[in-house]
Amino acid sequence: MNMSEDIDADWVKRYIAAKQLPSRLESHRSTITKFALEAFVQYKAEMDKGEYKHLRFGSTDIDTFISELSGYSKDELSRQLVEKIAFYSMA
Repeated sequence: MNMSEDIDADWVKRYIAAKQLPSRLESHRSTITKFALEAFVQYKAEMDKGEYKHLRFGSTDIDTFISELSGYSKDELSRQLVEKIAFYSMA
């Protein structure tokens, strides 16, 4: 994945699609993508409003989100927990 390209919603989708997720997270890939896209849209809106000079969202935010999720077993992971971790790791 070319990290020098501009980040947009399609980039977020491609980045997550290309990630090797632990098998216990595979069933949550679409939820992971959904929340990463929501975070991207929020950060992009803040940048567009002039709150920041550059986009404050990137691959490290997604990687941190996935890393946090990786600490839970398949039985522990629910959509609600994924959403909570998304909020705390990408907000």
